[in-house]
Amino acid sequence: VQQRNKKFFYLSPVCYIDLFQLHNLSEESELESVLAPDGAMEAATEAKSKGQIHHIGFSAHNKDTALKVVQTGLFETIQFPFNFLETQALEALHPAALEKDMGIIVMKPLGGGMLERADLCFRFLQQHPHVIPIPGVSNKAEFDQIMALYETPQPLTDQDRQDMESIRERLGDAFCRRCGYCLPCPQGVMIREAQMFPAIMNRLAPPQAMLFMKETIATVEECIECGEC
Repeated sequence: VQQRNKKFFYLSPVCYIDLFQLHNLSEESELESVLAPDGAMEAATEAKSKGQIHHIGFSAHNKDTALKVVQTGLFETIQFPFNFLETQALEALHPAALEKDMGIIVMKPLGGGMLERADLCFRFLQQHPHVIPIPGVSNKAEFDQIMALYETPQPLTDQDRQDMESIRERLGDAFCRRCGYCLPCPQGVMIREAQMFPAIMNRLAPPQAMLFMKETIATVEECIECGEC
């Protein structure tokens, strides 16, 4: 209910969830827990039968587990990382999902913010019409930029491919996506913040960047290179 000019207007609520996704089924034990009696899938299915949920999907970060989830045939969508650096889903995961007539949602289309060239990211994704991205935006200008890239799609040029290869060589395919699943670090390293250091250096003058990252960089000195992150 909203008050306006001393009158009350009833705003009709959304009475169902169009797409309900079970988040991060990345381990077989998590899938088993979800599918167990009285598990999350049972509750979601019951809600769907009542019209409270229209579609049930899942998200994951582990390709092998995600493939097993797809093969259950119980889900209607899959949300998985996919961008021009992370293409492992193309080999088996996307084909399996398409065979099950599942919708494919692109997680991390901008690499969790590490890929600053939105034009490259979305031109790449437009070469794969079976996927739909869900990019994060921090302001309207970013939203407008992405919309423009889809309203007037352009094919990848030779220069685009060279630029993507240059970025790929610089970042590799195991870069931090700032998901936070490796946290907390036992040594107190501010992992996500530290991984943003290259981007901060590109955006700020070196003295400003060092001042801005001072606290973060101090924690990096505590790293024991255990390999967990």
